[in-house]
Amino acid sequence: MSEVATAKPKTCLASVAAPYFEYLREKKVAKSSGDEVVITRDFFMSLLMPFLEKVKFDANFYRAKYPDLAEAEARGVITDLHEHYLRFGYFENRLPSPVVVDGAYYARQYPDVAVAILENRAPSAQAHFEQVGFREGRLPRPGWTFADLMAA
Repeated sequence: MSEVATAKPKTCLASVAAPYFEYLREKKVAKSSGDEVVITRDFFMSLLMPFLEKVKFDANFYRAKYPDLAEAEARGVITDLHEHYLRFGYFENRLPSPVVVDGAYYARQYPDVAVAILENRAPSAQAHFEQVGFREGRLPRPGWTFADLMAA
């Protein structure tokens, strides 16, 4: 397990508080054209980790929702599902915990889903959101944002 993945917010902030030239020298940051800057995945994770650590995580939901991870956990390939979410699952657009979908709103907002439900190609708005809607950036209810997954 890398130090970045287990860093606490204070440690994490200290590890990123440096002059820009140091990031360049350490190859954490590469200059790009215009206003764009390219950074390494590890450096990006060190910036993101304090926020990801606050995301509500439900291991039972995660295990049930993703059979590939349940199988890997059973074989001992994955020993900590929460750690998997922090290091990989977030970047794979996997849901860390249940999100309640307002079916009427979802069907109004996404007519293609309403048709799929009527034609029995999708069992429900909830199922559609969990299977593909989240990855596609669809909202489960009015005003929902990823920040709603943050623990209080």
